[in-house]
Amino acid sequence: MLHGSIASLIHISFSLSNSIIDKGFKIHWTTINVDFFSTCRQIKWRHLNSVYMAKHICIFLIIFWILITIPTLIYVKPIQFTSNKR
Repeated sequence: MLHGSIASLIHISFSLSNSIIDKGFKIHWTTINVDFFSTCRQIKWRHLNSVYMAKHICIFLIIFWILITIPTLIYVKPIQFTSNKR
């Protein structure tokens, strides 16, 4: 639950910061953003800008979040409602 809350907080922070910069300061990231990994002089950073690396990172993150949520599936019990109790 803690990890999910932190992930949500990070997601909200990045979403809001992007909107604030775009609408508040009139800076459009899509027109001025240069991809650091594709233009860096060092090969080790340019290697990170590949479809192969993106697939591996996505697979790792999916497996990581599945493993994180396994305790939730085990320890959380569903609430059962009956018709005669409120």
